[in-house]
Amino acid sequence: MNSFATSLYGQSTVDDIFWDMANNCIRIFGFEDCVIYQKDDYRDIMIQRAAAGPKNPYKGRDIVNQLEIPIGEGIVGTVAKTGKPELIKNTKKDPRYIVDDEKRLSEITVPVIIDGKVYAIIDSEHHRRGYFKMHHLRMLKKIAAISAERISKYLTEERLRTKIARDLHDEMGSTLTSINILSKVGMESGQVSEELRSYLQKIKDNSGKMMESMSDIVWAINPANDSLEKVLDPHEGIAAEMLEPARSYYFDTEGSLD
Repeated sequence: MNSFATSLYGQSTVDDIFWDMANNCIRIFGFEDCVIYQKDDYRDIMIQRAAAGPKNPYKGRDIVNQLEIPIGEGIVGTVAKTGKPELIKNTKKDPRYIVDDEKRLSEITVPVIIDGKVYAIIDSEHHRRGYFKMHHLRMLKKIAAISAERISKYLTEERLRTKIARDLHDEMGSTLTSINILSKVGMESGQVSEELRSYLQKIKDNSGKMMESMSDIVWAINPANDSLEKVLDPHEGIAAEMLEPARSYYFDTEGSLD
């Protein structure tokens, strides 16, 4: 449990947490298979977001035949609806059982609860009937609680960063834009001295620079840009601007960017 918790607290995004949970269920607990589902409130379904074992044969972060289960259907859908964990000792006797990559005889399903609602599901199956015991259920419930705490903290930080980015963009951005436009209008009025015109030009130039800097700050704060793909976009733009005089350049990325 200590090893699981320590590994979990080293993750910085919800996806990282999900994949860490799935991998550790196999690495530490010795499960055959583990899949993490996330609830999609808009579509009222559970979607596979991370997997370890047969559903992830090529490592990386690819899920084979990514499954979606409606809330209330199957064992996963039932747990998502009730919020209560289930331990199925014989899936042949449970009509709710949904076959994913292959049939297995036992299943354990535990919800991750955040703010009183099911946010995700930890689901594991085993080929042997009656494999999962009560101590497995107790461990997964503890893991779910630790994961919920970590995810909740991340979501709180994400909401705060989104609010800061929005407020900076709306308040500071609009003020700087007004300063830039008003200084330009003042310069073009024809009723100012050359000395005053030079001051207005400096105000216009400096506010323009601040607008560019503010745009970069807002971009960096926004959690929507916390991926390597997003980081590469501005790099490509900077490369294009710097290398334009050369008239011959290319920007290329290879392999997985996960």
